[in-house]
Amino acid sequence: MLIVYVVIFLLAAIIWGDWRSWRLYYSTILFFIVGDLLKNFLFYNYWLWTYQETMFAKDILKNHTIINIMIMFIGYPSTIFLYLGR
Repeated sequence: MLIVYVVIFLLAAIIWGDWRSWRLYYSTILFFIVGDLLKNFLFYNYWLWTYQETMFAKDILKNHTIINIMIMFIGYPSTIFLYLGR
């Protein structure tokens, strides 16, 4: 299910995202990614929740870390391009 979520956000960002002025959003994207990486590093043993793939790609998305990295590098930039671009 997470694959579907990420693909939908990526397609929406490709269609409606503001790609011409990506340099304006670069610092915000880095802030989100670094903040999430820092949170995951500091609280590795104390998760608030865990991601688990339930439907598709159970073999590819085996654990919380892989899913979280996919969200950080695909989901966050897509969301930022959509939100800040409008």
